[in-house]
Amino acid sequence: MQGTRGLLPGKLSGWSYWKRLSRPTKSVRLIMTPENAPNEFLYRTGMGRFPIDNVPPLLASALPHLSDNPDALFDEVAKTVPSQPKQTVEAHHSMLFKRLMELCGGRVWVERTGMSIMYARLLPKLFPAAKYIIMYRDGRDVVLSFQAFKPIRPMIWNWTWFRKIGPNLLDLDYPSGRNRRLRFNERFFGPALLVKWMLNNPPPLKACAEFWSHATLQSLPEFDVLAPERRTFLRFETLTADPHSELTRLIEFLDIDIDGKWLERASRIPKRLEPRWTTLDTERQKNLTAWTEEARDAVDRMFQEH
Repeated sequence: MQGTRGLLPGKLSGWSYWKRLSRPTKSVRLIMTPENAPNEFLYRTGMGRFPIDNVPPLLASALPHLSDNPDALFDEVAKTVPSQPKQTVEAHHSMLFKRLMELCGGRVWVERTGMSIMYARLLPKLFPAAKYIIMYRDGRDVVLSFQAFKPIRPMIWNWTWFRKIGPNLLDLDYPSGRNRRLRFNERFFGPALLVKWMLNNPPPLKACAEFWSHATLQSLPEFDVLAPERRTFLRFETLTADPHSELTRLIEFLDIDIDGKWLERASRIPKRLEPRWTTLDTERQKNLTAWTEEARDAVDRMFQEH
């Protein structure tokens, strides 16, 4: 939800950090509409005091997943975050996570964020105590999801158009969120009409496949340098086929105590899905398989080795 601001280098005050959490950018306002917002954006019209076109970024997705009264949780966080010391964004994030754990009664923060793979080199440096869960789904289905998922369309369009002539948002050292040039471009060269166009027009399937393949191939070697106790690997297809066993393994990796009732409830959530790419016509299946083959083979080798 922080977009190009999420991990910018340098230090900022607690008040400046809070403004980022509480005031949506132009891009977020365009995404947070009933037509564009995905299902995981739980803050909907009528559920709280904020209008859907001006929802604080922290409220759009994170807090409704943690509380049935996200506005009240937002107000509690607002009491402490603005007074956090001047520090790096990642330090602010860590303090925010700790505060939310205190308010919600948790001991460990577990987060799944789409496209985290673009931070495969950066996150272990910024959060050296964290563990990392590498989860993969058949790239052909991921590509189809990319094409249909509106919030990621501007990212794919921008990467396709500008990566050879400007800052690359998938650059492992300076990805989107860490790259000041990308932030500058968004602020001054991101007219609303263009963003709306990108949201409403799915990128070509080949562009989506190239985007996924590039992100995957450049990121996989980063996981090999992590200590074995700091990483584990999950396949989406295995998780949905045998959620109880895979969630048990995940709990053991995180070294947390979970009661049996939680595991039983959680195991009912993942649903086994038939591959979507097999429903395409023969020619599109053939093309999609070829476009993603190199990256899919690399993933298969990684899972075999680990």
